[in-house]
Amino acid sequence: MPDLLTRMHATTKSGVLGAGLIMVAVMLFFGESSVTLKALAVMAFTTLTSPIAAHTIGRAGYFIGVPLWHKTVKDEPLKGRYDEQNHQLRSSEEPKKDHTS
Repeated sequence: MPDLLTRMHATTKSGVLGAGLIMVAVMLFFGESSVTLKALAVMAFTTLTSPIAAHTIGRAGYFIGVPLWHKTVKDEPLKGRYDEQNHQLRSSEEPKKDHTS
């Protein structure tokens, strides 16, 4: 994988899929309702939290300047809109603030 963002994407997908398949195997092996409920809870938790964590890590990497792959074409919407002083991302409609005054 050429850069942080694609590596985060791949590991998130494979991690959620792997954990989900293991939980399906646990449900089939034990066949008890309490185990099935716990396995479904684990699947829901990983499905909800893993992509959020990967997004946060990828966003942090982007904002600290981790280099993107040379074939990345979707950088234009974010470039120049991150305010490093207050760590906020300006929307495209918001005018750029001048911090020199």
